[in-house]
Amino acid sequence: MFPAGHGARESPNAWLSSRGAPYQPRGEELHRPTGGRTRISGLRLCYGLCMTQWCRLRRDMGSFYKNCLRGCLFVLPAACTGDGESPSSPGGSTPVQTTTHDVVVVGAGSAGLYAARTLIGEGYDVLLIEAKDRIGGRVKSATLGDMRVELGAEEHYLAAGDNPVWPAITGEFGDSVYVAAFTGSNVYSMDQGANTCWFESEALVDCDDDADVATFGQFTNWYWRPEQHEDPESSLADDVFDQYGVDSGHRAYHLYDEGFAGGTFATNLDKLGARSLALQDSMWDLSGGIRAIGDKDLGYSDALETVWWDDVVAQSDLLLDSPVIAIDTSGDDVIVSDVHGDQHLARQVIVTVSIGVLQAEMIDFTPELPAATVDAYNGIGIDMGLKVALRFGSAWWETEDVEMARLVSEGLSGFCWTPSDYKVGTESHILMCYPMGDNATTLIGLADAAGGGAAGDEAIIEAILADLDATLPQAPDEASANYIEGIVQNWGSEPYTLGAYSYPMVGTYSSSAESKRRDLQVPVADDRIFFAGEGTHHTHPSTVVGALHEGERAAIEVHAVNGNPNDPPPLPSDG
Repeated sequence: MFPAGHGARESPNAWLSSRGAPYQPRGEELHRPTGGRTRISGLRLCYGLCMTQWCRLRRDMGSFYKNCLRGCLFVLPAACTGDGESPSSPGGSTPVQTTTHDVVVVGAGSAGLYAARTLIGEGYDVLLIEAKDRIGGRVKSATLGDMRVELGAEEHYLAAGDNPVWPAITGEFGDSVYVAAFTGSNVYSMDQGANTCWFESEALVDCDDDADVATFGQFTNWYWRPEQHEDPESSLADDVFDQYGVDSGHRAYHLYDEGFAGGTFATNLDKLGARSLALQDSMWDLSGGIRAIGDKDLGYSDALETVWWDDVVAQSDLLLDSPVIAIDTSGDDVIVSDVHGDQHLARQVIVTVSIGVLQAEMIDFTPELPAATVDAYNGIGIDMGLKVALRFGSAWWETEDVEMARLVSEGLSGFCWTPSDYKVGTESHILMCYPMGDNATTLIGLADAAGGGAAGDEAIIEAILADLDATLPQAPDEASANYIEGIVQNWGSEPYTLGAYSYPMVGTYSSSAESKRRDLQVPVADDRIFFAGEGTHHTHPSTVVGALHEGERAAIEVHAVNGNPNDPPPLPSDG
């Protein structure tokens, strides 16, 4: 996503080969009294505390996680209201609401918003339900210093692959809005920072002189070829050892693990399925090159809101702060229930929540989803991930008098780059670090031990600064000395994301035509439940473009089944 993640990730070999809204009601049925909204905010705070302190958001806890989540949703709300009543109680200040629409879209990220846009274009009455207090999903921009930084998706693709983002943004802001990203030299920490190298002939240590770095360069033209990975049960770590003799104890293992697996796929090398990844990346059909938004005052989320999302929100009903907890298709129509006890009727529903949320079973489906669907989303990987934006008083890392495109660390920082180098006119010095997989899990543990919240973020930043202090031999302790402020975006622990973005694990792809991603595209419940998101795209998943394409695909499929806009189910009172 980046998610993704970077959510919108680079194409194969791109960096490795480089050298250098308010609540929007429609009609009275969606009106919520002021007192009720205030009370819901208190419930949301209580719920957030419950999720943070009780559950710790670990998907691998199985049924315990699900039961804990239900406790947060149903037990604590009554205690938090102070009146012993749940938010859906008849005597409470927030009465149960029932709405009806042609289609409900669960999740107002890129896939959900684009699905709604497509349906609105066909004349459908759409309800968007979003668990968080904002739209955009894993596209999220913030201000640090005098520039916008991307806490989610950051990279943009050219027009290839029917990419709708490129013409929309250039049409609105002009071709000059895009600039080359990741300019300068790649930097690899080696031997605990003692032999950190640059791809510069005049550098203290030239990466071209390191034989292990040269081997890593060969890897970039090998990993994505299916004929090199015949064993469907082998991880990429297994194949790297068989091919190059590089295992987790090797001095260059971090280049493959933090640099490649973390920096591109938001996970670890041993979690990637070697053949699955090769099949996926051999079919890559977006542009090979990437761009970034050069305007320091314009973020990715700002641009998408301008070109699309503001209109989508204006033309649909939108519920924020309303996690969906149940989808019932046992009757003639779809009934979607949210955490407030409200029920929303529709002919069809498009579910665009993350793979992590599906795997955590945060939504109850009645009847239960088919085994093939459950097998599909459990057969797609998603891992812990953070983006940590750090602002410094100087570009202390430029020890070789050139810009630094990317840094691969041996420690918790993982993979870092300098977005301030491509933002035109900024006076800020910003390093973005991207700890994924095991690094992210370790940092989340440090944050938990510090008590979470602001103290947890501070613990994460301190750990990354300590790593950076020891990475460049010509700048010892300079990261801490120059640090001003930072922002931590913890996608792995965000309760309605539960991970960075999807990756191909062992078994995700069985051939160039078959994958768990495609299996998840199959509608269920007699063509009334459709799934869409970056995780369901077969050839360019883990990208904003993939999420948009999947939202559009699901909407087109809904239209083919429905074909009758402005014909929502009758409300129960309508008879």
